[in-house]
Parts: sequence; C-alpha cells; structure tokens
Amino acid sequence: MMYKIVFHIGLHKTGTTFLQKEVFPNIPDLNFLGKMGEELMDIIYQDILYFDEKKNKERIKKKINLNKINLVSNEALSGDPQNGGFYRERILEKINECFPNSKIILFIRRQDEWAISNYKGSVRNGTNLSLKNFFLPAIEPSKSWIRRYPNPTIEIFKFYPYIKFMIELFGHDNCLILPYEILKKDHNVAINKLCEFIGVSKPKYSNTLRNYSYGKYRLLFNRYFNLFYNKNQNPYGFIKGIPIYNWKHRRFEIRKLRSILEKINMRESYDKFLNKIDKEYIDKDGICKKIFIKCKEDNKKIQQELSIDLKKFGYF
Repeated sequence: MMYKIVFHIGLHKTGTTFLQKEVFPNIPDLNFLGKMGEELMDIIYQDILYFDEKKNKERIKKKINLNKINLVSNEALSGDPQNGGFYRERILEKINECFPNSKIILFIRRQDEWAISNYKGSVRNGTNLSLKNFFLPAIEPSKSWIRRYPNPTIEIFKFYPYIKFMIELFGHDNCLILPYEILKKDHNVAINKLCEFIGVSKPKYSNTLRNYSYGKYRLLFNRYFNLFYNKNQNPYGFIKGIPIYNWKHRRFEIRKLRSILEKINMRESYDKFLNKIDKEYIDKDGICKKIFIKCKEDNKKIQQELSIDLKKFGYF
C-alpha cells in the first residue's frame, strides 16, 4: 500500500515554527501530524546499524490517514547544526527505508545569516561561548574535533552534497528545496509553492512572528547567566529556575521564566518589549562572513546543477 506522506525536515532557523503553528494546521485537506517526537525518535537519533525499519514504519502508520495527504514537520530530521549534523544523511536513509515514495521539503538559508541565527539559538540553549569560539571548527578545520559539542564544522553549511544525496534517494520531483529568503520576503509566494508541491489548497493563516531573535544585550546577558543556569548545553548549572510558591499544594516549585510568562499571557509582550530596547547583534570580527565566503562555490553548484535560483538572494 502506498502512503501519501510528506516530511518537512527543516532546516532549523528557517521559519519552521511559523509553518508548524500558523500554516500546516490550517490546511483543511491535510492530515498534519506535527513533530511526531516519540514516533521519530529512532529515525532521528538511533544508529542506522540497529534501526528497525518495520517497527518504525508501523509506529508512524498508526497516525496516517489513508484518505488524506499526511505531513510531518520536524527540523531535527535535518540533523543538529550545533554538533555538525554529521548524521543527517543517515536520517534521510532511514526515512527512505520506511517510506521510499515520500516527499521531502527543505528550506535552506544564506550561510552567514544562518550561522548567526544558530549561534543565537545556542545561547538560548545554554552555551556561554563567544561567536568566534563557537564557530572555530568551521573557520579552522584543524580544530574540528577539539571538543564534542558544539562542533559546527564547515560541512554543515555546504548544502550541495546534502541536497544532491536527498534527490538521489527520493527523486527530483519528490524534493522541494526553497531558500528561506523567499518566505521572509514574500510568504505568500513561498506558501503557494509549498501547497502546490504537497498537492493541497492554500490555507488561511496569520503572518505571526513566532521566534524573536536575540540582540546584542540579550546575548551578552544570557551568555553570562548561562554559566550558572541549568540548560541543555550546561547540564552542570546549579540554578534550575525561579522558585514560585504553589498555594494549592503549599510548596515551592521551580519554574522557567518563559513558562511563568506564558501562564500569565505575557510572553509575547515581554519579547516585544525586549526587542525594542535590544540592539542588533553585529559580527564585528566577520566570523559568519568567513563561513559564507567558504560556501560560495557550493552555492553556485546548487544553482547550476540543481536549478535552484540562489543568485537573486545574494548567495554568491
């Protein structure tokens, strides 16, 4: 039996949250399966030598609607850019083992902007490294394996081999590669292309900014406090959150600031306020520009061989 299933695999920091919250759930003739975190755990993280294709296919099949086109959207399916994403091609192989006739959607982003956005995301996750030290493996290949995490090497920024491998697995007509800049410049054009590729009608949606980017002051503030807070990239931090007294259970509970703000419906106002006073973060040392320069020839290959127009978005 052939299943109609589409995998939106990222990349990180290319409008994925906006699509997951505002666009995909509002397509009436689509069975949007969300991130499917539990069902995709082995596809994303398990060593391919131990991967059980039959078991994982059955997990996902339970959620599939045979009368609709099904869509999964999870940026982790393109690997983790902060550790070099070295297993991303294995993820594609595992998807192909389970659903060889599936369609793949991938957004890419100009490398200098993608680098700075990933660095900001890493600060949110707990890193206290400077931009220069964070991207040292990408700038100096000889330093690539001086630490286990984070370790974003230059290969993660070179999209051509990854896209070529994807097309070889699934076929040219089953892969949609879009520059994130289309979504940023004209979201209507990008969503039209998405819906045409998926085979559904365009939905009504709200053009809502979902993830606010950190500026200069918030980056510095968070880098400092990341030395002490317990986060994904700092499991040894001794501060786990803010103690809040629970009157119902008569005890103190540890809560994250953002969860507190969400509970009182203040998170969006908080982000907007900080965005107004925060200054744009400038890469004074040109670290991200150096990464971009190293990727220009790779970008040209994408345009020349895969017919994806990147020149008009400044990828050269």
